[in-house]
Amino acid sequence: MSLLAQNKLIYENRFVFRQADKGKGLVTDFFQIPGHTSNVVVKSTADVNNNWIYLHMTLIHEEGRAYDFGREISYYHGVDGGEQWSEGSISDEAILPAVPAGKYYLYIGPESSAPSVNYAIHVYRDVPQWSFLLLALAALCFLPLIMKWRSSSFEAARWAESDPPRSKED
Repeated sequence: MSLLAQNKLIYENRFVFRQADKGKGLVTDFFQIPGHTSNVVVKSTADVNNNWIYLHMTLIHEEGRAYDFGREISYYHGVDGGEQWSEGSISDEAILPAVPAGKYYLYIGPESSAPSVNYAIHVYRDVPQWSFLLLALAALCFLPLIMKWRSSSFEAARWAESDPPRSKED
């Protein structure tokens, strides 16, 4: 349930990608995901400026279970015809559902065309997912609308079958 979610930070660290290290991945220290099975959110930020970085990541349990995913962070901006524009973001997040408690580490394989990029990784467990609540509320609002439409349709059909009202001159 979203209201009871802990949204607990369980790991954070900062890294630097350099072209000299291209093709080399890195492994984080072990960190504990406590409690019950829950979602895990991996948030990544990078100081990209008119550039990109791709982070191939794998969350690996000490017993070997792995969750493989990749995220691209890109941010571009400029001026075109006197108008300023921007595209992308300096942050991104990946949601891993139903990750059991235990001891984990991250494998990170960065790629970029920039000479160097500073980036940070933050791992959270039991993060509330408001989209499910919003979908449930939308579904609850949809039912009364359907009932109103059905009632109006019935009344229109019923009155279409009736005789026209008599005039007062009869």
